[in-house]
Amino acid sequence: MRFLENLMCQNCSKALDISILQKIQKVTNTICNFIFLLKNE
Repeated sequence: MRFLENLMCQNCSKALDISILQKIQKVTNTICNFIFLLKNE
């Protein structure tokens, strides 16, 4: 039982890391697109 709990916790923290990374990527993409648009103006 203990082993399963540890496994679940590890998977949850990995999933959290991934979602945070995805959010950061979205933000940086948005900023890059914005800068690109400004340069083209």
